[in-house]
Amino acid sequence: MQPFSYPLLEIRRNRILCLLDVDNIAINTNPDSSDLPRALDAITRYLSRIGRVVKACAFGPELTLASASDALRLRSFILIQCPKVLVDKQFGAQTEKKDTADLEFIRVGTIDINEMSGLTHLALCSGDSQFEQFVRWAESQGLKIIIVAGNRKSLSPKIAELASRGSDGQKMVYVLPP
Repeated sequence: MQPFSYPLLEIRRNRILCLLDVDNIAINTNPDSSDLPRALDAITRYLSRIGRVVKACAFGPELTLASASDALRLRSFILIQCPKVLVDKQFGAQTEKKDTADLEFIRVGTIDINEMSGLTHLALCSGDSQFEQFVRWAESQGLKIIIVAGNRKSLSPKIAELASRGSDGQKMVYVLPP
């Protein structure tokens, strides 16, 4: 079977905003090995068959970004550090640290979609269901949706269903190989 690809003329016209949740994509990788660079290269190859990535942002907590920074920067990702904050669960009965990556992901994505002209696609490199409303909003702004996930377990069926169809009629969903 031939891999999915847009016709060459469409590839030149298509402009992709890539938002990557490092924790979700790194789920199958060992940060001290070449696994993450290979995963990023696979994502880049997949997206290049659809269009040109005009902006790529990677979101994650400080330690995750630190271990992946060289691989991400070499591939022109803008690193966006998302600190873990203390939150109270059920009226202060229990305190836990929660990372702010999802909120920052949506905030930056919303700003970029509103301010960048000529975008045609949003590549959501996370299979998390928390992004369902954001993806629906991006679609309402006229963007086609590409979903990339670290593995099948991390891919929410709701998010996968929101992926747009490519020129071959198939959903634009890419799951990294194990």
